Amino acid sequence: MGLGNYQGFNTAINRDLDLRPFSWAVGLGFRNLLLPGTVAGIAIGQPFVTNGLGNATQTNFETFYNLTINDNVSVTPTLSMMTNANNDSFNGTIWQGYIQNGVFVLNLERGNGQWARGKGQGARVRRENRMLSYF
Repeated sequence: MGLGNYQGFNTAINRDLDLRPFSWAVGLGFRNLLLPGTVAGIAIGQPFVTNGLGNATQTNFETFYNLTINDNVSVTPTLSMMTNANNDSFNGTIWQGYIQNGVFVLNLERGNGQWARGKGQGARVRRENRMLSYF
């Protein structure tokens, strides 16, 4: 849960605001769901809760399923839904789906006067997430 303070003139709505919004989110994660080594999750939250702006409260829902292909590659399809975008009940429901590809990337670093790679001294392996596509 987060608390905030928003004061000042907002040029988007041409109005002076003095708000004290809060946000919250909860989620559940499940390991080894359907297949060993997988991680699935579901979450719900409201990013800007206040009664001083808009006629509704935006609510976000998200679910994902991370499937590890091998030690170096994983695929994570994700589906998100947003209701009452921008705290406005006249905005329709927004659906977003995407697939993330996790790839291990090898960084070469110079250490002890020589170049290192792999799991040797001076090398680091980091995980990068790359967005593959939207649908």
